[in-house]
Amino acid sequence: MDTSILLAPLGAILGAFIGAYFATWFRERRVVKRKHFHRLKQRILDPWLSRLSEAFTVCSFQHNISAQHGSPMSTVPRWLGLEKDPLFEDLQNHLTELMQEWSEFVRELEEHDKVCLNFAIDLKDRFEDKTGLQVSDRFEGTGIILHSLVNMLYLRLLLDVGANHTKVDEAFRIEESGGAFMLGIPGQSYARGTKEQMQKLEEAYFELAQLPENKDKARTIVTNSKHLSEAIDRIRFELRRIIESNRLEGNCAFLKF
Repeated sequence: MDTSILLAPLGAILGAFIGAYFATWFRERRVVKRKHFHRLKQRILDPWLSRLSEAFTVCSFQHNISAQHGSPMSTVPRWLGLEKDPLFEDLQNHLTELMQEWSEFVRELEEHDKVCLNFAIDLKDRFEDKTGLQVSDRFEGTGIILHSLVNMLYLRLLLDVGANHTKVDEAFRIEESGGAFMLGIPGQSYARGTKEQMQKLEEAYFELAQLPENKDKARTIVTNSKHLSEAIDRIRFELRRIIESNRLEGNCAFLKF
């Protein structure tokens, strides 16, 4: 008997079985990938996009010096609040280029923040050297300059070279209060000491505001802030594209079944 007559139907049956198996496998895999993409979108991609618009703006890169009560001067911390989620780490399997771009952005932001903080600390040290007063986060006795005045000078220098921020109020007054003299504006005091110390501080403020080397440092911060903002715009654009595509590339442990 010709065995080909027997094998032909078996081959057809086997082919149909294999075809049906893989068709089912691919269909189930599409369903799993769709569900996984939905989880990524809901828990990571949508919050990530929203967070970029809230906290990663050109103004936040410029106005980023903090002086919290009881703490030394620092830069304002920024994070997504997503970094420890396993699904955020999983994006390395699906959005490799985007994650690489984000890592590079984070590295550049950290370097930028160091430059900003060093500039603010340098301004603080110059205030102290020129006036003999101490910069602090609160008034304790006399001979004190509040951190807020350093921050004000920092912002004024950035404004002078093109930063995006509202104009600072420099209509200083020196007034006696509680046996000491205060330098400030209506509703806000920036320093306490003798009248001579307050006069010297006011002179130091405007002198430092006009110093060319300070303007150069401020210009660097403004330029870097714009560069960071452009990087965020690219990341935001790519995130929107991915979310709207409703597609997931790559493979990961979440897709095994």
